[in-house]
Amino acid sequence: MNEGTELHEAFHRIFEILISNKYRQKLYDVYRAKYNDQFKRANGRDLTDRDISEDFAEMFRQWVMDKTEIKLHWNILK
Repeated sequence: MNEGTELHEAFHRIFEILISNKYRQKLYDVYRAKYNDQFKRANGRDLTDRDISEDFAEMFRQWVMDKTEIKLHWNILK
C-alpha cells in the first residue's frame, strides 16, 4: 500500500458520510466549472464526479502528509 493511501480512502468515506448529496454535487459543479476545460484539453473528456472526488481525496492526503496549502477559494454558499 502506498504511503498515505489510508488518508486518501478515509477522506472518501468521510466525504460520503458527512456531506449531503446536494452539497457534494454543488462542490463537484463548482470544481467542474473551474477545471473542466483544462482537464478536457489534457484528457479528451469531461471531468466526472469520480474524477473530482479523487482530486479532493488526493488534495487531502497531500495536505495531511506534506502540510501543503490547499488554495480553493470558492464562494459556494450563495
